[in-house]
Amino acid sequence: MVTRVISDREVQMLIESSPPAASGHLASSDVSVSRHPPGSMETKNPYLFPDGLLNSLSTSDETSEVAGPSGNCAAVVRAEPGQWFLVHTKPRQEKKLAEELRKLGVPHYLPVTHCKSVTRGRSRYAWLPLFPSYLFLKATNEQRLLALKTNRIVATHLVVDQESLDRNLSDLADLIEKDVPLRIEERLVAGQEVEIIAGLLKGKRGTVIKRGGKTRLFLMIAEILGGVSLEIEQHYVNLL
Repeated sequence: MVTRVISDREVQMLIESSPPAASGHLASSDVSVSRHPPGSMETKNPYLFPDGLLNSLSTSDETSEVAGPSGNCAAVVRAEPGQWFLVHTKPRQEKKLAEELRKLGVPHYLPVTHCKSVTRGRSRYAWLPLFPSYLFLKATNEQRLLALKTNRIVATHLVVDQESLDRNLSDLADLIEKDVPLRIEERLVAGQEVEIIAGLLKGKRGTVIKRGGKTRLFLMIAEILGGVSLEIEQHYVNLL
């Protein structure tokens, strides 16, 4: 498992590089990010624990119930101060991880939207992760190690600007709760000049291009010859 420290800007870069939630999770169905079904009161995010995690007035004395496998209260835990980690999960493991973290009493937030899918003429509603393969963990180091033992995590990234992320996640949760239509916006567009900030090619500069729906970095060799391009991950580059 990998843990590294990342800045608030890198958090935004990581989650913005995720594909849209609907296409990533229900590709075989006709999916729309929707309003809640008529008469539905299911607006509370089931993947936020404890309930007051994003409430700036919450304190370390807050207690929350942990639901066991049968749905009954398995334990009562005291929320402990911790640090925000951006967790990169294995594919389609976000909700399973959140469910296990709740049972373990580890504070976390998985932003989800209530979506409608139509399969063979039948409609159903489901919670879909807004940022596929990412979850926010607010934990002590001991709790982070517990999370890693679930075997559903690829890497954890410690966030540098904890206060900014607190505010940003609180704002995001408020928008989702108010059912404001949201859309993931891609950070890199063709023509932008960028610099690679990590890996073997750290320090290399080039121009963003799009090929076959993928983001690539174009490196000019000579005007008369052209250059070469390579596929890049958006969170490994900075805008110039």
